[in-house]
Amino acid sequence: PFNERAIEIQRNTLPENHPALAFSYNNIAGLYYQMQQYQKALSHFERAQTMLRLSLPASHPNLRIIRQSIELLRKKLSTNI
Repeated sequence: PFNERAIEIQRNTLPENHPALAFSYNNIAGLYYQMQQYQKALSHFERAQTMLRLSLPASHPNLRIIRQSIELLRKKLSTNI
């Protein structure tokens, strides 16, 4: 898919944990969520969170938003089992 190709291009052109790459993972996670592909969304949100933890302070609002998204997805996945 095009979204995964976009991440591949960024991985080849940006440093490993660049915030722009993390935001791309976050945005693609949102797409997967909208398509109800929750496991893929969760893995992309977790990847974004890991990357942003290395470049942003722990109190940054984007980290809080991603953390909330991860919690929501985990609850959704646990009720769909």
